[in-house]
Amino acid sequence: MTSPLVDPCANGLVETAGNQALRSTWQPVDVAAVLDDGTDLATPTLGFRNDGFALLYPGKVHSLAGESETGKSWLALTWAAQQLVLGRDVVYVDFEDDAASVIQRLRVLSVPIDVIFRRFRYVRPEHGPAPDEATALLAGVPRLSLVVIDGVTELMMLQGLRTTDDTHVAEMLALPKSIAARGPAVLLLDHVVKDRQQRGRYATGSQHKLAGVTGASYLLDSDEAFAIGKSGSSILCVGKDRPGAVRGKAHKLKDGRDVIARFVVTAGTEEPSFHLAPYDHVERHAWSPTVLMGRVSQALSASSEPLTYTQLKVRVGGKATYVRQAVDQLIELGHVAVERGGTSHLHRLVRPYPPLESPAPTISETIPDSQ
Repeated sequence: MTSPLVDPCANGLVETAGNQALRSTWQPVDVAAVLDDGTDLATPTLGFRNDGFALLYPGKVHSLAGESETGKSWLALTWAAQQLVLGRDVVYVDFEDDAASVIQRLRVLSVPIDVIFRRFRYVRPEHGPAPDEATALLAGVPRLSLVVIDGVTELMMLQGLRTTDDTHVAEMLALPKSIAARGPAVLLLDHVVKDRQQRGRYATGSQHKLAGVTGASYLLDSDEAFAIGKSGSSILCVGKDRPGAVRGKAHKLKDGRDVIARFVVTAGTEEPSFHLAPYDHVERHAWSPTVLMGRVSQALSASSEPLTYTQLKVRVGGKATYVRQAVDQLIELGHVAVERGGTSHLHRLVRPYPPLESPAPTISETIPDSQ
């Protein structure tokens, strides 16, 4: 069989053995089309701190690494919960837990049952991905904004790949890069080496993992260990920020780490609460009900007139104490204004929470019909 023939003068087309013409990716990109598109520098628009600052870039691959019990999965699910209540879809590919546990965590994070049912897709693979797995995974999810892959080491083991081999890491990264190319942010959850001195800026195994991140990589370090019934916190450090829109907001520690936030877990009488706070100006155990704040914002946005607190409570649902905190913090942050209406206090939305800088990505048009 003769080798495929490439004619560099024939519009970059490759003549294949099956007599099908395919465009060669080695041909120059149409720079004029890129310039005409007017695309700005990448901006993070999801994965919010409680002040509304975003840490994840749409269409990019990110990593979140840390030791066990630092809260990696809880933080990923906090970001997933934010997207779900904003009316977007989330896919969670899990190699370490089970559906019941993950869905229960979303309930703890105040995500309504009907929202989980309609917008959350959970996958628990028992084998490595096939070449067309990204298409099958994303089919029928029209407003997908976030894909979480929990357990990079386990994924590589299922594929028969070694975490210390650059070539094997590049092979593993093919799936998340393929998914990110369709629009959503991809978040890889990974482990770190035990020795802090040897840890560096990346997860356990090959440093090629860091090179494969096209968005930002984060390290979650335990600041004060938390457990059932015990409050605690971890600090979120920036390991890499390829587009460059996040690191400038980080706080530089004396040991050289760039800390972008503190992930705080507050033990309650019934269920724990979670929030991601700016590192440099928040009290150590302060708490913001960010998911409920998003739901309050949505309720006010959907209403044609201002709402009383009682009306908000009915529309938002959840514990009355937390809803009150959500409303109060939205007022304090300038997202909600209060005005007098007879004997009632009426609430009006000033600006959405979290502040959205771009519309939700839509990937349905990029996914081919099932064969």
